[in-house]
Amino acid sequence: MSEEKKDGISPVASTPSIDEGQIAAEKQMRDIGADLYLEVRQYTREELDEERKIVLRKIDWVIMPMVILSFF
Repeated sequence: MSEEKKDGISPVASTPSIDEGQIAAEKQMRDIGADLYLEVRQYTREELDEERKIVLRKIDWVIMPMVILSFF
C-alpha cells in the first residue's frame, strides 16, 4: 500500500482538463445560440424591421458621437 493510503488520505480526484472545460463552454454557447435562434424565429418580418430600426437609432445617437469625438 502507498503511504497516502496508510495516512488515511485518499488521492485527489482528477480535475477536468482544459479540453473538457473548453468543450463545456462551447456546448453552453451553442445552447445560447440555439435559444436565440428559436426566439428570433417567433417574430414576424415587421417586428424584426422595427427592432432593426431601434438598434440603428441607438447606434446613431450613442455610438456615432463617440466615434466622431475620438476621431478628432
